[in-house]
Amino acid sequence: QYREVMGREEVGKEVATFTNIEMDKMVEMVRVVALRQSWTMGEFNVVIDRMEDDGWSVGEVELVVKRQEEVETAKRKVRKAGNMLGFTPQDHGKVEHCLGRQNREAAAVLMEVRRMAGAED
Repeated sequence: QYREVMGREEVGKEVATFTNIEMDKMVEMVRVVALRQSWTMGEFNVVIDRMEDDGWSVGEVELVVKRQEEVETAKRKVRKAGNMLGFTPQDHGKVEHCLGRQNREAAAVLMEVRRMAGAED
């Protein structure tokens, strides 16, 4: 399950759940620095992250559901809310954006892995 964590301490705790490698021994692949703005809009959480280095922005409309059978309805509601806000669906987020600018080799590997995973579907 995807979780977004921020700050060295929280990232360190998350990393420790799947590897014994110390954070200081890891190589930074990408640096993501953004100004985050968050709002609530009825049942939705709306988040906009603006990258500090180039001003690129990405927005998210989130809706939490409790049961699997609510997911499709929630997706429709999120798409409708995003359209109402003028958001354009993106095929990548801030990590991919920054990776493409800062580490093209790693970005190419990620694209290839995704391409291969898509071919298996």
